[in-house]
Amino acid sequence: MSYCLQIILGKWYHVFCDNYFTSISLASRLYTTNTYLTGTIRKNRHLPRLIKEANPNANQSVFARRGPLLCCAFRERPNRKVVRFVSTFHNGIYNPNEKPSLAISYTQIMGGVDLNDMMCRIHEDKRKTKTTWKRVAINIFHMMLLNAYIPYKINTDENKYHDMNSLCVSLNLLQMNIDNTVIVVA
Repeated sequence: MSYCLQIILGKWYHVFCDNYFTSISLASRLYTTNTYLTGTIRKNRHLPRLIKEANPNANQSVFARRGPLLCCAFRERPNRKVVRFVSTFHNGIYNPNEKPSLAISYTQIMGGVDLNDMMCRIHEDKRKTKTTWKRVAINIFHMMLLNAYIPYKINTDENKYHDMNSLCVSLNLLQMNIDNTVIVVA
């Protein structure tokens, strides 16, 4: 792990992370080692009271800054939860009726990760089995199928590509064969 940190730290790289990993202390420590951080942060973490208790209206933001550390609370739509961000890279320039710049860059970088997880979890096999290898094999096959589908969708005309559901039908047939310990790949 220390080798990985030596590669990243001190070069002003920009690290994006999920709310599980993000904290104000991590952002501050990374900034002191010349590394930027942007990420979502949970409400129950150590945050300025202004951000923790913020309840902005739809398409509005609340900002708080201390030195290089910027905290933001943003609500995209009326029926959505408030999302809280921490960044040592972005500024707090407010544009009425627009997303904050840190929300836009976070979505561009991390959106693919969340979408990949979501697409794999939709068709996840929830059946209990005594053999773990079946679950592992099906999960690997899910990832392979999704990783093949994404470039296929990008490189094919929208009118001609097959929907993800048709691929999932073949995956479900394969799962039934694995559960019966008969594997037929055509």
